[in-house]
Amino acid sequence: MSLPPTEDMLAKIRRFERNIVIVTAATEVRDEMGVPEAWVELLRQQSAGAKSWLEMWRPYQSLLPEVDDFLQHKVRGICLLLKEPQPPSLLYVYSRGKDLYFFRGWPPLGDRVPKGKEEIWACLLPGLQQFYRELHDGWTQLASDAMGPLPVKDIGYLSDQDWELEPDEKAQLPFRLRDVITVFGNGGGDLLGLDITHGVRASESQALAWWHEEPLAPMLNKNFWGLMGAWIGGQVEDVDLAP
Repeated sequence: MSLPPTEDMLAKIRRFERNIVIVTAATEVRDEMGVPEAWVELLRQQSAGAKSWLEMWRPYQSLLPEVDDFLQHKVRGICLLLKEPQPPSLLYVYSRGKDLYFFRGWPPLGDRVPKGKEEIWACLLPGLQQFYRELHDGWTQLASDAMGPLPVKDIGYLSDQDWELEPDEKAQLPFRLRDVITVFGNGGGDLLGLDITHGVRASESQALAWWHEEPLAPMLNKNFWGLMGAWIGGQVEDVDLAP
């Protein structure tokens, strides 16, 4: 692996996060940090030269081929980010030119569902529930908290935001705003959502893209994984290959 120097990573992250600690080796982890044991093992394997993060992403390899390519060929390594009072997070480090970037993955939910999100949770795709339970409760770019599936606590309905639509404009939409769950944002106001109009749980083919500048022209009936993979893939298409 070819992680950049810790000082370089800290310098970049401190532009938008304060009072942080970065941990790059399993030997640096202490019990009071609350780091999942599986992540400690990832650091051990990485120290031995393995791309240790690939195995836990294997269930999504065929669903998200663009993300798999990124993880296989462009991620330079992983490390832990600690910041009180937040839980620890796992950073995936990559670069574009001389600049460093990071995806941040939060600890998986396990059997826990965030309070107040039970109704939304019941509507999510089983594969997305598995992602949150077993892999990460949110995996987004560190600087923007976007371009990946949001933490469950941050998922809501399209109706949660004020789109300044008139009643007649809302009537033109093929769905009610409260029937779309938003699970992914691009950081610029555009959203990837799941349409639950026709059932308690969305199907994989009921994903849509909501354009904040063209709210009356959403992209409908798309495959959720295909759409999410394309959005993430487009964001990391031109980043550097890992050294």
